[in-house]
Amino acid sequence: MFHPWCRCTFEIVVEDWDKWIENYTKTHTRQQAEKVLNNFYEGAIIGTTSYNIDDIHRAISSPKANFVTTDLNNPGHLFGVAVENVKPEKGYYDVKAHGDYDGIYIFETAVDANELARILLARKDYNGQSIRLLSCNTGKMVNDTCFAQELSNALMVNVKAPNKMIIVDDDGKLYVYESLLLKEKGEFIEFKPKKI
Repeated sequence: MFHPWCRCTFEIVVEDWDKWIENYTKTHTRQQAEKVLNNFYEGAIIGTTSYNIDDIHRAISSPKANFVTTDLNNPGHLFGVAVENVKPEKGYYDVKAHGDYDGIYIFETAVDANELARILLARKDYNGQSIRLLSCNTGKMVNDTCFAQELSNALMVNVKAPNKMIIVDDDGKLYVYESLLLKEKGEFIEFKPKKI
């Protein structure tokens, strides 16, 4: 999580939320325990965006790691439809989401690399393989770092990500460019974990 003013990071770690809730309910009610859990996510600030606990739970339990909004009134949903046609790359676990150099959106909720790492580790279909981020600009370096590098560090796996915008055609073919005008071609870059 990012502190809103200086952007230093901190992490609250509870290894087993179910066990924590069970222990907490011994001295409190279950409703109070669930309220604390929900308040943790709802109050966790990344920049100025709060987590939406429902989006986080959806991300953990969804059948695929396609976190693009399904709201038909949101033009961004078209990317979510097109990106489903992208063929998997051997050895990589695909994460599909809107993104930028400093974070991605899980449906409508902005998350940092540490939170995405926790979500992936909680998913039943993720087994520690390398990650391919199908998210715009997540491999774009700004101030010597980017979202993909931070995710690589958090999971200690390689992460491949685009350094510019992703464009996906109806057949699932990927293009990486600066804009929809197809100028200034970009590429997918492989990030390796760095010890911090």
